Amino acid sequence: MECPKCGYERQPEDINCQLCGVDFGLLERQEEEKRTLKEKAKKHKGAEEHIHLSMEDKAPESEISSRSEISPGSEISTDTFMEEDCPKCGYERKKDNQECPNCGLIYAKHEDMVTRKEAEKAAKKIAEQKKFTEEKAKIQKELKKGVAKAQAKREEEARITKEAEVQEPIDESIKQKKALKDKVLEILQPIKQHKKKIAIVLIAIFAVAFAGWGGTVLFKNWQKHAGEERVRSEKNKEKQKLIEYNKKIAVAFRKDRAEIENYLRSLIDKRKFDAYKKEMDRYDIPLLKDELSDLKKYFKEIELFDKVKWVSGKEYEKNYGLYLELQKLNPDNKLYLKKIKYYQKKFADQKYLQAKNYFNKKKPYRSELKNALTAIEMAIDLNGAQKKYLKIKSRLINAELLFYEGNDKIKMAVRNDGLTSGRTGGQRKLYVWIKNTGSSPFYVNVEYFILVGRNNKKYKYNNCSRELLANLQPGEATQGYLYFYTSVKPKKLVFSHINVGTVSRVFP
Repeated sequence: MECPKCGYERQPEDINCQLCGVDFGLLERQEEEKRTLKEKAKKHKGAEEHIHLSMEDKAPESEISSRSEISPGSEISTDTFMEEDCPKCGYERKKDNQECPNCGLIYAKHEDMVTRKEAEKAAKKIAEQKKFTEEKAKIQKELKKGVAKAQAKREEEARITKEAEVQEPIDESIKQKKALKDKVLEILQPIKQHKKKIAIVLIAIFAVAFAGWGGTVLFKNWQKHAGEERVRSEKNKEKQKLIEYNKKIAVAFRKDRAEIENYLRSLIDKRKFDAYKKEMDRYDIPLLKDELSDLKKYFKEIELFDKVKWVSGKEYEKNYGLYLELQKLNPDNKLYLKKIKYYQKKFADQKYLQAKNYFNKKKPYRSELKNALTAIEMAIDLNGAQKKYLKIKSRLINAELLFYEGNDKIKMAVRNDGLTSGRTGGQRKLYVWIKNTGSSPFYVNVEYFILVGRNNKKYKYNNCSRELLANLQPGEATQGYLYFYTSVKPKKLVFSHINVGTVSRVFP
Protein backbone atom coordinates (compact mmCIF):
# COMPACT_ATOMS: atom_id res chain seq x y z
CA MET A 1 0.00 0.00 0.00
CA GLU A 2 1.35 3.49 -0.98
CA CYS A 3 0.66 7.07 0.11
CA PRO A 4 -1.82 8.59 -2.43
CA LYS A 5 0.00 11.94 -2.17
CA CYS A 6 3.74 11.14 -2.43
CA GLY A 7 3.79 7.38 -3.22
CA TYR A 8 5.80 6.44 -0.09
CA GLU A 9 5.18 2.93 1.31
CA ARG A 10 2.30 2.90 3.80
CA GLN A 11 1.94 0.39 6.67
CA PRO A 12 -1.58 -0.78 7.71
CA GLU A 13 -1.25 0.79 11.18
CA ASP A 14 -0.04 4.24 9.91
CA ILE A 15 -2.34 7.22 10.50
CA ASN A 16 -0.05 9.79 8.79
CA CYS A 17 2.45 9.39 5.95
CA GLN A 18 6.02 8.91 7.26
CA LEU A 19 7.42 11.07 4.37
CA CYS A 20 5.01 13.92 3.64
CA GLY A 21 2.93 13.77 6.86
CA VAL A 22 -0.44 13.77 5.12
CA ASP A 23 -3.45 12.59 7.17
CA PHE A 24 -4.75 9.35 5.57
CA GLY A 25 -8.15 9.80 7.23
CA LEU A 26 -8.54 13.26 5.66
CA LEU A 27 -7.54 11.89 2.26
CA GLU A 28 -10.12 9.13 2.52
CA ARG A 29 -12.85 11.66 3.41
CA GLN A 30 -11.81 13.89 0.48
CA GLU A 31 -11.80 10.88 -1.84
CA GLU A 32 -15.31 10.03 -0.70
CA GLU A 33 -16.42 13.64 -1.38
CA LYS A 34 -14.76 13.45 -4.82
CA ARG A 35 -16.64 10.26 -5.70
CA THR A 36 -19.88 11.90 -4.54
CA LEU A 37 -19.26 14.96 -6.73
CA LYS A 38 -18.43 12.76 -9.75
CA GLU A 39 -21.58 10.74 -9.25
CA LYS A 40 -23.63 13.95 -9.05
CA ALA A 41 -21.89 15.23 -12.20
CA LYS A 42 -22.65 11.99 -14.03
CA LYS A 43 -26.28 12.15 -12.95
CA HIS A 44 -26.47 15.79 -14.09
CA LYS A 45 -24.80 14.91 -17.39
CA GLY A 46 -27.23 12.01 -17.90
CA ALA A 47 -30.18 14.30 -17.27
CA GLU A 48 -28.85 16.82 -19.79
CA GLU A 49 -28.35 14.10 -22.39
CA HIS A 50 -31.89 12.85 -21.78
CA ILE A 51 -33.27 16.35 -22.29
CA HIS A 52 -31.05 16.77 -25.33
CA LEU A 53 -32.32 13.56 -26.92
CA SER A 54 -35.94 14.44 -26.23
CA MET A 55 -35.41 17.81 -27.88
CA GLU A 56 -33.79 16.15 -30.87
CA ASP A 57 -36.90 14.03 -31.30
CA LYS A 58 -38.91 17.21 -31.59
CA ALA A 59 -36.39 19.40 -33.43
CA PRO A 60 -36.17 19.69 -37.20
CA GLU A 61 -33.55 17.68 -39.07
CA SER A 62 -31.47 20.80 -39.76
CA GLU A 63 -31.15 21.52 -36.04
CA ILE A 64 -30.35 17.88 -35.32
CA SER A 65 -27.59 17.89 -37.90
CA SER A 66 -26.18 21.15 -36.57
CA ARG A 67 -26.23 19.84 -32.99
CA SER A 68 -24.65 16.59 -34.09
CA GLU A 69 -21.78 18.57 -35.55
CA ILE A 70 -21.34 20.49 -32.28
CA SER A 71 -21.68 17.47 -29.94
CA PRO A 72 -18.07 16.21 -30.36
CA GLY A 73 -16.81 19.61 -29.25
CA SER A 74 -19.08 19.55 -26.23
CA GLU A 75 -17.70 16.09 -25.25
CA ILE A 76 -14.15 17.43 -25.44
CA SER A 77 -14.99 20.38 -23.22
CA THR A 78 -16.57 18.02 -20.61
CA ASP A 79 -13.50 15.76 -20.59
CA THR A 80 -11.28 18.79 -20.34
CA PHE A 81 -13.25 20.00 -17.32
CA MET A 82 -12.86 16.57 -15.62
CA GLU A 83 -9.13 16.52 -16.34
CA GLU A 84 -8.73 20.00 -14.83
CA ASP A 85 -10.14 18.78 -11.50
CA CYS A 86 -7.58 17.98 -8.74
CA PRO A 87 -6.70 14.27 -9.15
CA LYS A 88 -6.54 13.90 -5.40
CA CYS A 89 -9.58 15.62 -3.92
CA GLY A 90 -11.60 16.56 -7.09
CA TYR A 91 -11.43 20.26 -6.34
CA GLU A 92 -11.73 22.57 -9.39
CA ARG A 93 -8.36 23.20 -10.98
CA LYS A 94 -7.76 26.58 -12.61
CA LYS A 95 -5.35 27.12 -15.47
CA ASP A 96 -2.76 29.19 -13.58
CA ASN A 97 -2.78 27.11 -10.34
CA GLN A 98 0.47 25.20 -9.59
CA GLU A 99 -1.03 23.34 -6.62
CA CYS A 100 -4.49 22.46 -5.31
CA PRO A 101 -5.87 25.17 -2.97
CA ASN A 102 -7.91 22.52 -1.12
CA CYS A 103 -5.47 19.67 -0.34
CA GLY A 104 -2.12 21.23 -1.28
CA LEU A 105 -1.25 18.69 -4.02
CA ILE A 106 1.50 19.96 -6.36
CA TYR A 107 0.22 19.19 -9.84
CA ALA A 108 3.60 18.97 -11.58
CA LYS A 109 5.00 16.65 -8.93
CA HIS A 110 1.92 14.45 -9.10
CA GLU A 111 2.09 14.27 -12.90
CA ASP A 112 5.82 13.36 -12.77
CA MET A 113 5.08 10.63 -10.25
CA VAL A 114 2.23 9.25 -12.39
CA THR A 115 4.45 9.33 -15.49
CA ARG A 116 7.28 7.58 -13.64
CA LYS A 117 4.97 4.87 -12.30
CA GLU A 118 3.49 4.27 -15.73
CA ALA A 119 7.00 4.04 -17.22
CA GLU A 120 8.02 1.56 -14.50
CA LYS A 121 4.91 -0.53 -15.13
CA ALA A 122 5.58 -0.51 -18.88
CA ALA A 123 9.23 -1.52 -18.36
CA LYS A 124 8.18 -4.30 -15.98
CA LYS A 125 5.58 -5.54 -18.47
CA ILE A 126 8.17 -5.52 -21.28
CA ALA A 127 10.67 -7.46 -19.12
CA GLU A 128 8.03 -10.04 -18.19
CA GLN A 129 7.02 -10.37 -21.87
CA LYS A 130 10.67 -10.86 -22.84
CA LYS A 131 11.20 -13.47 -20.14
CA PHE A 132 8.05 -15.29 -21.24
CA THR A 133 9.21 -15.27 -24.88
CA GLU A 134 12.65 -16.65 -23.92
CA GLU A 135 11.11 -19.42 -21.80
CA LYS A 136 8.71 -20.29 -24.60
CA ALA A 137 11.57 -20.50 -27.13
CA LYS A 138 13.59 -22.69 -24.76
CA ILE A 139 10.68 -25.11 -24.24
CA GLN A 140 10.05 -25.31 -27.98
CA LYS A 141 13.75 -26.05 -28.60
CA GLU A 142 13.70 -28.85 -26.00
CA LEU A 143 10.54 -30.28 -27.57
CA LYS A 144 12.16 -30.30 -31.01
CA LYS A 145 15.19 -32.15 -29.65
CA GLY A 146 12.95 -34.73 -27.94
CA VAL A 147 10.92 -35.26 -31.10
CA ALA A 148 14.08 -35.68 -33.23
CA LYS A 149 15.57 -38.15 -30.74
CA ALA A 150 12.37 -40.22 -30.65
CA GLN A 151 12.24 -40.24 -34.49
CA ALA A 152 15.86 -41.44 -34.70
CA LYS A 153 15.17 -44.22 -32.20
CA ARG A 154 12.13 -45.41 -34.15
CA GLU A 155 14.16 -45.45 -37.39
CA GLU A 156 16.96 -47.49 -35.77
CA GLU A 157 14.47 -50.03 -34.37
CA ALA A 158 12.86 -50.35 -37.82
CA ARG A 159 16.28 -50.96 -39.44
CA ILE A 160 17.22 -53.70 -36.91
CA THR A 161 13.84 -55.40 -37.36
CA LYS A 162 14.26 -55.35 -41.13
CA GLU A 163 17.74 -56.95 -40.95
CA ALA A 164 16.51 -59.65 -38.51
CA GLU A 165 13.74 -60.63 -40.92
CA VAL A 166 16.29 -61.25 -43.73
CA GLN A 167 18.61 -63.55 -41.62
CA GLU A 168 17.68 -67.03 -40.50
CA PRO A 169 16.04 -67.19 -37.06
CA ILE A 170 18.57 -68.17 -34.35
CA ASP A 171 17.86 -69.14 -30.76
CA GLU A 172 18.99 -66.08 -28.73
CA SER A 173 19.59 -68.00 -25.50
CA ILE A 174 21.98 -70.50 -27.21
CA LYS A 175 23.81 -67.66 -28.95
CA GLN A 176 24.38 -65.80 -25.68
CA LYS A 177 25.62 -68.95 -23.89
CA LYS A 178 28.11 -69.68 -26.66
CA ALA A 179 29.43 -66.13 -26.66
CA LEU A 180 29.88 -66.20 -22.88
CA LYS A 181 31.73 -69.56 -23.04
CA ASP A 182 34.11 -68.25 -25.71
CA LYS A 183 34.84 -65.13 -23.64
CA VAL A 184 35.66 -67.17 -20.53
CA LEU A 185 37.99 -69.48 -22.45
CA GLU A 186 39.70 -66.50 -23.98
CA ILE A 187 40.36 -65.02 -20.48
CA LEU A 188 41.50 -68.31 -18.90
CA GLN A 189 43.95 -69.26 -21.68
CA PRO A 190 46.78 -66.85 -20.66
CA ILE A 191 46.16 -67.50 -16.96
CA LYS A 192 46.77 -71.24 -17.40
CA GLN A 193 50.06 -70.49 -19.18
CA HIS A 194 51.40 -68.03 -16.56
CA LYS A 195 49.95 -69.21 -13.22
CA LYS A 196 53.05 -68.51 -11.07
CA LYS A 197 53.69 -65.05 -12.55
CA ILE A 198 50.09 -63.97 -11.99
CA ALA A 199 50.13 -65.22 -8.39
CA ILE A 200 53.34 -63.25 -7.71
CA VAL A 201 51.85 -60.09 -9.27
CA LEU A 202 48.64 -60.39 -7.23
CA ILE A 203 50.59 -60.90 -3.99
CA ALA A 204 52.72 -57.87 -4.81
CA ILE A 205 49.62 -55.76 -5.48
CA PHE A 206 48.00 -56.77 -2.16
CA ALA A 207 51.28 -56.17 -0.29
CA VAL A 208 51.64 -52.67 -1.75
CA ALA A 209 47.99 -51.86 -0.96
CA PHE A 210 48.28 -53.09 2.63
CA ALA A 211 51.57 -51.27 3.11
CA GLY A 212 49.97 -48.08 1.80
CA TRP A 213 46.97 -48.37 4.13
CA GLY A 214 49.18 -49.27 7.10
CA GLY A 215 51.55 -46.43 6.26
CA THR A 216 48.65 -43.95 6.18
CA VAL A 217 47.39 -45.13 9.59
CA LEU A 218 50.89 -45.01 11.05
CA PHE A 219 51.45 -41.52 9.66
CA LYS A 220 48.18 -40.24 11.12
CA ASN A 221 48.98 -41.77 14.51
CA TRP A 222 52.45 -40.25 14.41
CA GLN A 223 50.99 -36.87 13.46
CA LYS A 224 48.47 -37.01 16.31
CA HIS A 225 51.12 -38.12 18.81
CA ALA A 226 53.48 -35.38 17.62
CA GLY A 227 50.75 -32.74 18.09
CA GLU A 228 49.94 -33.95 21.60
CA GLU A 229 53.62 -34.08 22.46
CA ARG A 230 54.06 -30.50 21.23
CA VAL A 231 51.14 -29.23 23.34
CA ARG A 232 52.41 -31.16 26.36
CA SER A 233 55.91 -29.74 25.84
CA GLU A 234 54.57 -26.18 25.63
CA LYS A 235 52.52 -26.67 28.80
CA ASN A 236 55.55 -28.07 30.61
CA LYS A 237 57.61 -25.09 29.52
CA GLU A 238 54.96 -22.66 30.81
CA LYS A 239 54.68 -24.61 34.03
CA GLN A 240 58.45 -24.62 34.47
CA LYS A 241 58.57 -20.87 33.86
CA LEU A 242 55.89 -20.34 36.51
CA ILE A 243 57.75 -22.56 38.98
CA GLU A 244 60.98 -20.61 38.40
CA TYR A 245 59.12 -17.31 38.78
CA ASN A 246 57.44 -18.47 42.02
CA LYS A 247 60.81 -19.59 43.37
CA LYS A 248 62.23 -16.13 42.73
CA ILE A 249 59.24 -14.52 44.49
CA ALA A 250 59.60 -16.90 47.45
CA VAL A 251 63.36 -16.21 47.75
CA ALA A 252 62.77 -12.45 47.61
CA PHE A 253 60.03 -12.66 50.27
CA ARG A 254 62.01 -14.84 52.65
CA LYS A 255 65.05 -12.59 52.30
CA ASP A 256 63.11 -9.52 53.49
CA ARG A 257 60.22 -11.29 55.27
CA ALA A 258 60.09 -9.16 58.40
CA GLU A 259 60.20 -5.92 56.46
CA ILE A 260 57.51 -7.06 53.97
CA GLU A 261 55.19 -8.36 56.71
CA ASN A 262 55.53 -5.12 58.70
CA TYR A 263 54.73 -3.12 55.57
CA LEU A 264 51.65 -5.22 54.80
CA ARG A 265 50.44 -4.99 58.41
CA SER A 266 50.87 -1.23 58.31
CA LEU A 267 48.64 -1.07 55.21
CA ILE A 268 46.01 -3.11 57.06
CA ASP A 269 46.21 -0.95 60.18
CA LYS A 270 45.87 2.20 58.07
CA ARG A 271 42.80 0.63 56.37
CA LYS A 272 44.44 0.85 52.96
CA PHE A 273 42.82 -2.40 51.92
CA ASP A 274 43.14 -1.92 48.14
CA ALA A 275 46.88 -1.27 48.39
CA TYR A 276 47.24 -4.31 50.67
CA LYS A 277 45.40 -6.60 48.22
CA LYS A 278 47.48 -5.36 45.29
CA GLU A 279 50.73 -5.95 47.21
CA MET A 280 49.58 -9.32 48.56
CA ASP A 281 48.80 -10.59 45.04
CA ARG A 282 52.54 -10.55 44.31
CA TYR A 283 53.32 -12.98 47.13
CA ASP A 284 50.13 -15.08 47.18
CA ILE A 285 51.67 -18.26 45.71
CA PRO A 286 51.54 -21.93 46.85
CA LEU A 287 55.15 -21.83 48.09
CA LEU A 288 54.30 -19.09 50.61
CA LYS A 289 50.86 -20.39 51.64
CA ASP A 290 51.84 -21.30 55.24
CA GLU A 291 54.03 -18.23 55.73
CA LEU A 292 51.24 -15.84 54.68
CA SER A 293 48.38 -17.55 56.58
CA ASP A 294 48.73 -15.42 59.75
CA LEU A 295 48.84 -12.22 57.73
CA LYS A 296 45.73 -13.21 55.78
CA LYS A 297 43.95 -14.11 59.01
CA TYR A 298 44.87 -10.72 60.50
CA PHE A 299 43.48 -8.93 57.43
CA LYS A 300 40.16 -10.85 57.68
CA GLU A 301 39.91 -10.05 61.38
CA ILE A 302 40.44 -6.30 60.87
CA GLU A 303 38.03 -6.23 57.89
CA LEU A 304 35.35 -8.05 59.90
CA PHE A 305 35.93 -5.92 63.00
CA ASP A 306 35.36 -2.77 60.92
CA LYS A 307 32.15 -4.33 59.59
CA VAL A 308 30.73 -5.13 63.03
CA LYS A 309 31.18 -1.49 64.11
CA TRP A 310 28.43 -0.44 61.71
CA VAL A 311 25.92 -3.00 62.95
CA SER A 312 23.24 -1.69 65.32
CA GLY A 313 23.46 -2.93 68.91
CA LYS A 314 19.82 -4.08 68.74
CA GLU A 315 20.62 -6.56 65.96
CA TYR A 316 21.52 -9.29 68.45
CA GLU A 317 21.57 -12.18 66.00
CA LYS A 318 23.86 -10.43 63.49
CA ASN A 319 26.25 -9.19 66.19
CA TYR A 320 26.38 -12.64 67.76
CA GLY A 321 27.23 -14.26 64.41
CA LEU A 322 29.95 -11.71 63.55
CA TYR A 323 31.66 -11.97 66.95
CA LEU A 324 31.63 -15.77 66.64
CA GLU A 325 33.55 -15.43 63.36
CA LEU A 326 35.99 -12.98 64.98
CA GLN A 327 36.54 -15.37 67.89
CA LYS A 328 37.43 -18.14 65.43
CA LEU A 329 40.07 -15.89 63.85
CA ASN A 330 41.46 -14.79 67.23
CA PRO A 331 40.38 -17.26 69.98
CA ASP A 332 42.31 -15.50 72.80
CA ASN A 333 40.73 -12.09 72.34
CA LYS A 334 38.81 -11.35 75.58
CA LEU A 335 36.71 -8.62 73.99
CA TYR A 336 35.30 -11.08 71.46
CA LEU A 337 34.44 -13.62 74.19
CA LYS A 338 32.73 -10.94 76.26
CA LYS A 339 30.68 -9.71 73.28
CA ILE A 340 29.69 -13.29 72.38
CA LYS A 341 28.29 -13.95 75.87
CA TYR A 342 26.44 -10.63 75.91
CA TYR A 343 24.81 -11.01 72.49
CA GLN A 344 24.17 -14.73 73.05
CA LYS A 345 22.00 -13.95 76.07
CA LYS A 346 20.31 -11.02 74.32
CA PHE A 347 19.57 -13.15 71.27
CA ALA A 348 18.17 -15.98 73.43
CA ASP A 349 15.90 -13.58 75.35
CA GLN A 350 14.76 -12.09 72.05
CA LYS A 351 13.68 -15.55 70.87
CA TYR A 352 11.99 -16.19 74.23
CA LEU A 353 9.92 -13.00 73.88
CA GLN A 354 9.05 -13.99 70.30
CA ALA A 355 7.70 -17.32 71.56
CA LYS A 356 5.90 -15.68 74.50
CA ASN A 357 4.15 -13.17 72.24
CA TYR A 358 2.26 -16.06 70.63
CA PHE A 359 -0.11 -16.16 73.61
CA ASN A 360 -0.89 -12.43 73.32
CA LYS A 361 -2.51 -12.83 69.90
CA LYS A 362 -6.28 -12.85 69.68
CA LYS A 363 -6.42 -15.54 67.03
CA PRO A 364 -3.15 -17.48 66.73
CA TYR A 365 -2.56 -19.78 63.76
CA ARG A 366 -0.86 -23.16 63.53
CA SER A 367 2.05 -21.78 61.47
CA GLU A 368 2.66 -19.07 64.10
CA LEU A 369 2.71 -21.75 66.80
CA LYS A 370 5.41 -23.68 64.93
CA ASN A 371 7.49 -20.51 64.60
CA ALA A 372 7.12 -19.89 68.35
CA LEU A 373 8.25 -23.46 69.15
CA THR A 374 11.29 -23.04 66.87
CA ALA A 375 12.14 -19.74 68.60
CA ILE A 376 11.99 -21.17 72.17
CA GLU A 377 14.07 -24.20 71.16
CA MET A 378 16.70 -21.84 69.74
CA ALA A 379 16.65 -19.85 73.02
CA ILE A 380 17.28 -23.07 74.98
CA ASP A 381 20.18 -23.98 72.65
CA LEU A 382 21.72 -20.51 73.09
CA ASN A 383 21.27 -19.92 76.82
CA GLY A 384 20.54 -23.34 78.30
CA ALA A 385 17.36 -24.89 79.80
CA GLN A 386 16.22 -21.85 81.78
CA LYS A 387 13.07 -22.32 83.86
CA LYS A 388 11.14 -19.61 82.01
CA TYR A 389 12.16 -21.11 78.65
CA LEU A 390 10.91 -24.59 79.63
CA LYS A 391 7.67 -23.18 80.94
CA ILE A 392 6.93 -21.40 77.68
CA LYS A 393 7.89 -24.52 75.71
CA SER A 394 5.45 -26.62 77.75
CA ARG A 395 2.66 -24.10 77.20
CA LEU A 396 3.37 -24.03 73.47
CA ILE A 397 3.24 -27.82 73.19
CA ASN A 398 -0.02 -27.82 75.12
CA ALA A 399 -1.30 -25.15 72.77
CA GLU A 400 -0.37 -27.35 69.83
CA LEU A 401 -2.62 -30.08 71.27
CA LEU A 402 -5.58 -27.71 70.75
CA PHE A 403 -5.23 -28.08 66.96
CA TYR A 404 -6.83 -31.10 65.28
CA GLU A 405 -4.55 -33.95 64.21
CA GLY A 406 -5.31 -37.46 62.95
CA ASN A 407 -6.02 -39.29 59.68
CA ASP A 408 -8.43 -38.87 56.76
CA LYS A 409 -11.35 -40.30 58.80
CA ILE A 410 -10.94 -38.91 62.32
CA LYS A 411 -9.08 -36.02 63.96
CA MET A 412 -8.64 -35.30 67.68
CA ALA A 413 -7.64 -32.33 69.83
CA VAL A 414 -7.06 -32.37 73.60
CA ARG A 415 -6.39 -30.06 76.55
CA ASN A 416 -4.79 -31.06 79.85
CA ASP A 417 -6.70 -29.38 82.70
CA GLY A 418 -4.54 -30.96 85.43
CA LEU A 419 -5.78 -32.65 88.63
CA THR A 420 -9.24 -32.11 90.07
CA SER A 421 -9.91 -30.95 93.64
CA GLY A 422 -12.79 -31.29 96.11
CA ARG A 423 -14.84 -34.47 96.21
CA THR A 424 -13.31 -35.72 92.95
CA GLY A 425 -9.80 -34.63 93.91
CA GLY A 426 -6.81 -36.50 92.54
CA GLN A 427 -8.31 -37.34 89.15
CA ARG A 428 -6.66 -36.40 85.84
CA LYS A 429 -9.02 -34.12 83.89
CA LEU A 430 -8.77 -33.88 80.09
CA TYR A 431 -10.97 -31.99 77.63
CA VAL A 432 -11.32 -33.79 74.26
CA TRP A 433 -12.58 -32.80 70.78
CA ILE A 434 -13.42 -35.49 68.18
CA LYS A 435 -14.22 -34.71 64.51
CA ASN A 436 -15.46 -36.98 61.69
CA THR A 437 -13.34 -36.11 58.62
CA GLY A 438 -14.34 -39.18 56.58
CA SER A 439 -17.34 -40.08 54.42
CA SER A 440 -19.06 -42.57 56.77
CA PRO A 441 -20.62 -42.10 60.23
CA PHE A 442 -19.09 -43.71 63.33
CA TYR A 443 -20.00 -43.94 67.02
CA VAL A 444 -17.80 -42.36 69.71
CA ASN A 445 -17.58 -44.58 72.76
CA VAL A 446 -15.52 -43.49 75.78
CA GLU A 447 -14.40 -47.09 76.13
CA TYR A 448 -12.21 -46.47 73.07
CA PHE A 449 -10.01 -43.93 74.98
CA ILE A 450 -6.78 -45.04 76.71
CA LEU A 451 -4.52 -42.73 78.75
CA VAL A 452 -0.82 -43.65 78.90
CA GLY A 453 1.01 -42.14 81.91
CA ARG A 454 4.64 -41.17 82.35
CA ASN A 455 5.08 -44.49 84.12
CA ASN A 456 3.97 -46.17 80.82
CA LYS A 457 0.88 -47.63 82.54
CA LYS A 458 -2.48 -47.58 80.71
CA TYR A 459 -5.65 -46.17 82.31
CA LYS A 460 -9.33 -46.52 81.38
CA TYR A 461 -11.71 -43.61 81.88
CA ASN A 462 -13.38 -43.10 85.28
CA ASN A 463 -16.02 -40.57 84.26
CA CYS A 464 -16.99 -38.50 81.22
CA SER A 465 -19.30 -35.89 79.74
CA ARG A 466 -22.40 -37.30 78.08
CA GLU A 467 -21.73 -35.08 75.00
CA LEU A 468 -18.82 -37.35 74.09
CA LEU A 469 -21.20 -40.26 73.52
CA ALA A 470 -22.39 -39.45 69.99
CA ASN A 471 -22.95 -40.93 66.54
CA LEU A 472 -20.91 -38.57 64.35
CA GLN A 473 -22.00 -37.96 60.78
CA PRO A 474 -19.40 -36.87 58.17
CA GLY A 475 -18.20 -33.34 58.99
CA GLU A 476 -19.69 -33.33 62.53
CA ALA A 477 -17.71 -32.97 65.79
CA THR A 478 -18.29 -33.53 69.50
CA GLN A 479 -16.44 -32.55 72.68
CA GLY A 480 -16.40 -33.12 76.41
CA TYR A 481 -14.46 -34.07 79.58
CA LEU A 482 -12.70 -37.33 80.36
CA TYR A 483 -11.61 -38.24 83.91
CA PHE A 484 -8.92 -40.80 84.75
CA TYR A 485 -8.33 -41.95 88.30
CA THR A 486 -4.56 -41.28 88.47
CA SER A 487 -2.30 -38.45 89.55
CA VAL A 488 0.48 -39.55 87.20
CA LYS A 489 1.31 -36.98 84.53
CA PRO A 490 -0.08 -37.97 81.13
CA LYS A 491 2.22 -39.12 78.33
CA LYS A 492 -0.36 -39.58 75.55
CA LEU A 493 -4.09 -40.05 74.93
CA VAL A 494 -5.10 -42.74 72.42
CA PHE A 495 -8.46 -43.21 70.63
CA SER A 496 -8.77 -46.54 68.79
CA HIS A 497 -11.78 -47.41 66.61
CA ILE A 498 -12.21 -50.53 64.48
CA ASN A 499 -13.57 -48.58 61.47
CA VAL A 500 -11.72 -45.26 61.54
CA GLY A 501 -8.36 -46.37 62.93
CA THR A 502 -6.19 -45.08 65.77
CA VAL A 503 -5.28 -41.48 66.58
CA SER A 504 -3.13 -40.31 69.52
CA ARG A 505 -1.87 -37.01 70.96
CA VAL A 506 1.39 -36.73 72.92
CA PHE A 507 1.62 -34.43 75.99
CA PRO A 508 4.73 -32.36 76.76
